Amino acid sequence: MKKSLLLAATFACIAGVAFSQNPLSGNSRHLLNAKAVKINRFKSVLAEASLSNLENRTPGSTKSTSATVGTSTYQLQSNSSIENRIVHNSDGTIGAVFTFSDDAGSTWPDRGTGYIYNDGSSWSAAPTTRIEAVRTGWPTVLTLGDNSEVVISHNTATTNDYDIYFSKRPVKGTGTWTENATILANPGAPYGNLWPRAAVGGANNMSIHMISISFPTDPLVTTTPAFFMGQQGAITYSRSTNGGTSWDILHNVNALHDSTQYYGFDADAYAIDARGNTVAYVGGGFTNDVFLMKSTNNGTSWTKTIVNDFPLDLFVDQIIDTTSTNDGCLEVLVDSNDLVHVFFGNMNILNDDSTDNQISYFPGTSGLMYWNESMGANNPVLVADLEDVDADLVITLTTFGTYQNSLSSFPSAGLDGTNGLHLTYSAIVENSDDGAGNNVRNVYYTKSIDGGASWIPPVRVISDDFTEQVYCSISKDVDPTCISMIYQSDIAVGHGVGATNPDAGSNIGNAADMIYVCYELFSGVNEYLNLSEGISIYPNPSHGNVNIQSVQIVNKVEVINCTGSVLYSFNPESQQYTMNLETLASGIYLINLYMGNQKVVKRFVKM
Repeated sequence: MKKSLLLAATFACIAGVAFSQNPLSGNSRHLLNAKAVKINRFKSVLAEASLSNLENRTPGSTKSTSATVGTSTYQLQSNSSIENRIVHNSDGTIGAVFTFSDDAGSTWPDRGTGYIYNDGSSWSAAPTTRIEAVRTGWPTVLTLGDNSEVVISHNTATTNDYDIYFSKRPVKGTGTWTENATILANPGAPYGNLWPRAAVGGANNMSIHMISISFPTDPLVTTTPAFFMGQQGAITYSRSTNGGTSWDILHNVNALHDSTQYYGFDADAYAIDARGNTVAYVGGGFTNDVFLMKSTNNGTSWTKTIVNDFPLDLFVDQIIDTTSTNDGCLEVLVDSNDLVHVFFGNMNILNDDSTDNQISYFPGTSGLMYWNESMGANNPVLVADLEDVDADLVITLTTFGTYQNSLSSFPSAGLDGTNGLHLTYSAIVENSDDGAGNNVRNVYYTKSIDGGASWIPPVRVISDDFTEQVYCSISKDVDPTCISMIYQSDIAVGHGVGATNPDAGSNIGNAADMIYVCYELFSGVNEYLNLSEGISIYPNPSHGNVNIQSVQIVNKVEVINCTGSVLYSFNPESQQYTMNLETLASGIYLINLYMGNQKVVKRFVKM
């Protein structure tokens, strides 16, 4: 039976978001499927414990040049957040990685890092073997300031002794990798550390900042918890200031997110970025806050900000009614002004049994949320949701692959030289079909030129109603003439990893393609950006009077509240206009501005 959600013919309270269609639901948090699914709280442990062409886009909008650069039968590229899997270097070269396997079974003994390189004109051959000598996974690729290259992955060669694996070579794109299986070991954790994330910063871009978690269970008995520093799955931070030769901070658990703050964390429910001496990482998960850790002295000291508060502290297995939280798919980006931006998928969960160490999540939850430091104590806002493909005000879905995340999630973000923010994510596509009756996910793209206050209408990067597109990673440093990204494409939905995975039958033994995309903005998007950039609303925030100044004549202005109601409507028919909004309650509102057949949406904060 198809499950549908009737859309309210209103706008949600979304800060500065421009949509091609009306966003979903009045409060931006909704369920397409009211049935909850029960899962183990540490949902990712089975992933490591079971070891035994050119397409033209819409005219006047965008175009993409794509290429298949590799394949892998191991389709679980991440449990949640996406690794930094692609680097577009300033000289035009590109390095990219993914978890590779060519094994047709369900144990993937040859699993490891698949590496590809573009010298500025062409790609290297698709990998046929991993770069490491042992079984690894979850690679991050980094280019250091001295032009050397690093891949950080995790080592699963020994069943009950997991550690971070460090590979480096003196020149990016060429040469022999020097491997080190012990320099990032965590001997204090009973079964080591896995699922790393890393970023480059510091003087001359020679500092490496890494986060990972201690393995949360006994690998042989996955129901038996394992603790490090009092946490079941502790997020640890490590730092090298000399390109990985030595590490002066190794697997430190910050007191701001230790066992007095959180019971533990799940694999990949965190992300990291760095720019100069500013380092930022975020943590989250179904039963945790989304919190931001920020350092302005290259990782020496830290401050913490709660971005999205989970209502129960130190959650273990408490009873909780349906509540909104995050899906553990997070992204963090440091801009050139040292302002930090955070993205995550919306999720709804509940727990009706305090004895089984399980929770229930709602697989039909959707919504991609956003927050930056300039928003202060304001809540995150919705920046993207499901596309109403047939514009009938109803999102009609059948079934879809299992990733245990929001239906619009897997965010990845980058920054260009003019401080433009670029964002990709993966979302379920209405009316799509993989051939077996399942709706597929496609990769979407959106951009902000005003520091996150507004975003262009999201568009599909490569429209394909028959193929699943997930795990998109965008280069942190973006060339706006060729926005580099890599994602996984497959004819079957889901990933199939894990003994109880419902998508295993159609995925085991089948190879998924790794797709590189050079995404180019065309005139339609640029026209929208120029129009949005030419509109000023000030003062913002404001206690009352608000001025609008536009490069074009504004025919109509609407002020929208959080429930989607139009509170005020004006017809200025001018390029300058002043509104008196003193009677508005304090909060966040949308201002819709109509100019001919164009519409721009801006965020307004009433103090």
